[in-house]
Amino acid sequence: MGIYRHKESAYSDLLYVDNLIGPETVNTVPPATLNAFRDHGIPALTLELDIEQSRETVRDLLEVGIDLKLVTEQLQIDGLEAFVTSFDSIEQSISAKRAVITSGINDRLPAHSEQGNRDCRNFKGCRQKSRSCQNLEKDASLWKADPDAQKQISNALGWLTSSS
Repeated sequence: MGIYRHKESAYSDLLYVDNLIGPETVNTVPPATLNAFRDHGIPALTLELDIEQSRETVRDLLEVGIDLKLVTEQLQIDGLEAFVTSFDSIEQSISAKRAVITSGINDRLPAHSEQGNRDCRNFKGCRQKSRSCQNLEKDASLWKADPDAQKQISNALGWLTSSS
């Protein structure tokens, strides 16, 4: 079993998993902890074990001035802030990468150029179209023959013209 060293004490690498398994609970864990649980964790309903001892611990905390309700509320606030910060960072990164990728896209893709657009319009009645024209027209038959699959593919091809 893996052990975390924290100051003078040693904690199990599954401390925040093994003791929190119960109905209607959600636990997010880093990959290393999940792998540790897969390796040596025991899936068992543990959250509601020894409820009276838990109540006594909460009473003891109150006696020394620690209000578990306030601590929990602050943890939720801090946790939400951390998730929002992380989400904002990812969103900014994606936006920046999208801006780099799409900058000048109309100049780089012949199907988006004026000539390319005229070529596609000229192909409208023809049986043979270039793949870029078929893509630009969101023609899902390029990818699958099945009508249900084509509908899903057509919906997914919306990004092709999102920068125009």
